[in-house]
Amino acid sequence: MSDLVNAVKSAIESRVRNIHTAIPGRVESYDAGTQTASIVPMVIPTVPGADEDDGEAAAPLPKLLSVPVIFPRAGDFAITFPVRKGDTVLLIFAERDIGRWRATGERERPIVSTPHGISGAVAIPGLYPSGDALSGVDEDALFLGQPGGFGVRVTDERAEVGGDSDAAALASKVDALIKAFDTHVHPGVTTGQGSTAMTDSPVGG
Repeated sequence: MSDLVNAVKSAIESRVRNIHTAIPGRVESYDAGTQTASIVPMVIPTVPGADEDDGEAAAPLPKLLSVPVIFPRAGDFAITFPVRKGDTVLLIFAERDIGRWRATGERERPIVSTPHGISGAVAIPGLYPSGDALSGVDEDALFLGQPGGFGVRVTDERAEVGGDSDAAALASKVDALIKAFDTHVHPGVTTGQGSTAMTDSPVGG
């Protein structure tokens, strides 16, 4: 009976090792045209083996190719940002392989039937090691840009453009022009019911 139990346990453990949910990854290359990346999983799974420390051997996942990178998108709008080599992401493994659906956009059977396999990987940018945490994060507003640099800050009352850049300076000048236009008046004008219009002859003609 013990042999049967061990065999069942081994089979279950082997199957579970091939079920993937989510794991950090590092971008090796990115194709902006297809919004896909080559990504190396950054946490190394282990399997029972001859490792001298804990009896387990490293079984790293392979580099994943053509992984879709997810940007917020709906209707005709999207939020995108540059993805570069060395950026880290959260790899999420779909319940089934999504390759055929990605190719056709239609309801399809998967090419690979393995649940939560590496062929169902997608990447969400934004997961980084604790040593790379953002600095200067705004705690009171939505911010779009480089924290501490140029960006757009949105609160529940207003939107602000700022930062040390020519764009920020230009935004300030535009605001000043709008304010000047809104407050501009012509002296010596008498109010009345009349209106001006184009004529076919010069004034006084």
